Amino acid sequence: MNEISKYFILLIANATKFVLAVPLGIAAYDLDYFESVIISSSGGIIGVFVFGYLSKFLIICWSYFLGGTKLEKAILAFFKIICFQRKKKKKKIFSWKNKLIVKVKIYYGIIGIAFLTPCLLSIPIGTFIAVRFYPKLLITFTWLIISVIFWAFVFTSIFIWIS
Repeated sequence: MNEISKYFILLIANATKFVLAVPLGIAAYDLDYFESVIISSSGGIIGVFVFGYLSKFLIICWSYFLGGTKLEKAILAFFKIICFQRKKKKKKIFSWKNKLIVKVKIYYGIIGIAFLTPCLLSIPIGTFIAVRFYPKLLITFTWLIISVIFWAFVFTSIFIWIS
C-alpha cells in the first residue's frame, strides 16, 4: 500500500470515528507520535468542516420541507447563509422541544458538546448537534477544532504509551 492511500484511509477514518482511527494509525500503519497527531487532527478537522456544512444544509432543507417550500429554495437559502447574508428570523414559539434545547445549552454549552464530540459522540453526530444548537459556524467550528486537536494529543499519547 502506498503512502498516499495510507494517509487517505486514516483521514477518512479520523473524520468519521476518531477514537478508533488513532490506534489504527499507530498499530496498523506504524505512525510515530507527531505523524499520528497531525493525521488525526487533520482528519478530524476535515470531518468537522464536511459534516458541519452538510448538517447545516440538512437542517435548512428540513425546515424548508416542513414549511412546504421546494428544494431549489432550500439550496438557494443554504448558499445565501454560506455567503453570510442574514435571513429574517421568524418569532419562535416556546414548546417542550425548545425547553429541552435550552436545558442542554445551559448545562453543557458549546464547549461541553465540543469536548464530548471526538471521544463519545463521534464527529458526524457531535457536529450535527453543535450546528443544530449553535448556528454561528465560526464559533462552533472553532470549539470543535480545539477539541479535536486536544483529543488527538490525548489519544496519541495514550496509545503510544500503551504500545
